[in-house]
Amino acid sequence: MDRIFHKRVGVRDFVVVAVFAIVGLWALMHRNVQSGLVGLAMMMLAALTVERAVHTIYTLTSDGRLLIDCGRFARRREVSLTDIRSVYRVEGRLLLRSYVAVECVSGSVIAVQPGNEEGFVKELRRRMESARQSSVQDAALD
Repeated sequence: MDRIFHKRVGVRDFVVVAVFAIVGLWALMHRNVQSGLVGLAMMMLAALTVERAVHTIYTLTSDGRLLIDCGRFARRREVSLTDIRSVYRVEGRLLLRSYVAVECVSGSVIAVQPGNEEGFVKELRRRMESARQSSVQDAALD
């Protein structure tokens, strides 16, 4: 069974959207082409930020994959659970929020911000363990 976790949306996301929108409206109030283009760009950034904040979904599939979908305008990332080396929670400092770091065997680190961090880490570790056990059993049968 697939398990879905949504992105944690915080105050900082709302502030970023508000700043983009205010700067965009301010630029659109001026009556020249350059300000109009800046205003249009800021409004598009505000829409993109809302899209990513609202539609980011982390899916743990039953066939042993982690799917990271960051909205309609971003490419979906797929990570096999057997390719994950470790999962740990990183505490935020100052303006940074806490997040979950997913470290892959290749050395890359993926930062995710699920709404239920503890549940996400627990479920991901449980599924990683069962994926490793099934791959060991498959190797033993060969």
